[in-house]
Amino acid sequence: MTRRRATGDQGVSLILALVFLSLFGLFTGLVLVFAQTGFKTTSVVKTRSRVLYGTDGGIDYGIQTLRADATNQYCANVSQTSTPLPDVVIGGRTVHVTCQTIVGTSVGAPSVPDYSLVLTGYGLQPCELGQFTGSCNGVNNPKPYNAGMFSQGGNSPTVKIQGAQVLSAGQFALDSGGLTFEIEKQLKEYNFSGTNNWCTKDQSNPKLVLDSPPSQCIAATVTTNPVPGDPQPAAPAVPANAPAPRTVGSCNILFPGHYYNDKIAGHTQFPAFNKGSSYYLASGVYYLDNTGAVTIQGDTVGGQAYSGVNGYDQPLITGLTPCSNDTAAAALNPSPNLINGSGVQFVLNGNSILNFSSDATTPPRPEFFTRVLADGSPGAPGLGITVYAVKTPCIANVNENNDPCLVITEGNSKLTLVMHGMVYAPDSLVPLYVITGANALPQFGTMVAQRVHIQANTSSNTPIAALNVPTGPAPRTIVLVATDAVTNRQSTALIEVKTDKTLNKIDSWRNAGP
Repeated sequence: MTRRRATGDQGVSLILALVFLSLFGLFTGLVLVFAQTGFKTTSVVKTRSRVLYGTDGGIDYGIQTLRADATNQYCANVSQTSTPLPDVVIGGRTVHVTCQTIVGTSVGAPSVPDYSLVLTGYGLQPCELGQFTGSCNGVNNPKPYNAGMFSQGGNSPTVKIQGAQVLSAGQFALDSGGLTFEIEKQLKEYNFSGTNNWCTKDQSNPKLVLDSPPSQCIAATVTTNPVPGDPQPAAPAVPANAPAPRTVGSCNILFPGHYYNDKIAGHTQFPAFNKGSSYYLASGVYYLDNTGAVTIQGDTVGGQAYSGVNGYDQPLITGLTPCSNDTAAAALNPSPNLINGSGVQFVLNGNSILNFSSDATTPPRPEFFTRVLADGSPGAPGLGITVYAVKTPCIANVNENNDPCLVITEGNSKLTLVMHGMVYAPDSLVPLYVITGANALPQFGTMVAQRVHIQANTSSNTPIAALNVPTGPAPRTIVLVATDAVTNRQSTALIEVKTDKTLNKIDSWRNAGP
């Protein structure tokens, strides 16, 4: 049988087809591998994008939360730990957000005056230092209590005025056997001509300690008026008649308004307080019109503490809880417009006096918060005044026992008293008794008085603050951290929150999770 020999291109197509199919299969496999990798990468990228979107959104959420935090609930002060904000869900993912303040504070007085103490001393002729009997260089043989600041007897601790500078139009007559008077900031003092160069003499008095010397001596005469630091606010307007007090359970609720000492129909009398009872004075102005001495006893809270964009009035008396609030009081009040803003203001007209009970068995615990209007501005007539005394100028040679324009009496050695705002009594003698132990709190935020009698009922060696001007709020630097709840990836931002709640973002970055 004859064999035929292959010639031409016969059979090549099959070979090429097989080669093509092999290469195509290989290419298809590679494409599928790349596609699978791409699909996986796309899923990871999408997940990471959602995570970053969520954490970046968490930072924006944190910024908006701090901006809307009118009551300074979050990160008000410098802290070593972070504070959680409520979780937020962004793009279907839960994000944890925290804040931590590293600089600044939102806590502070809603009103911060330039002076902690101003002694007006209008028209007085005080004694030489240390001369408590016998002749003095003034007229009519004036007594030590005619000095701007005087102490007599008592114990010998150090009593401190802090937070702001002091202005005195008169001398300091400090008993050599009594307390030491310390001024944290600068003392500005009148230096009268003649024999009474008080400023020069006071600087050499070992009972007067100046933390920020030198003091500034101001050339003046007895008639210089007004003295620096006296805001001279206008007399407050007389409000409408106060509604009658109400009692709810064990809580006695008083309302702002005009109080009298007569029995005329339609005139409300300021009630008698009972020791051991609880009282709440709704926020507003209490105008006491020739009421004589009204005695404050029991646990008494004056107004709601202010908390807002201008600061925070922090309660100071431990364990003192208001028995009511402004909302509950307004529901009982037939004249709800009388309740407004925060804190209280007492206007003492004529012979009206605030008397803090001398009962030592059940000592009173009154705390009166700074008067702030509803719009956040200091209470009329300004500077957050808690006590405004409408008095004729005091005469010389009278002490607090027979002073016709006295504003406050406090003969209780166990009294716990805090007035957060200013006592404005430029024509009156004001007693300032510093209490011992757990009751050692600054009694007043600031004071403008004609004269002050300071006395301490403690033998403590630790300086005790009698007046304390709290600092105002300061811009805060805050670290915001937003963390994805699943991956723990984070976005971080450093922001500045100003006291008016405007914010600036200083820096931001992202951190990979574990």
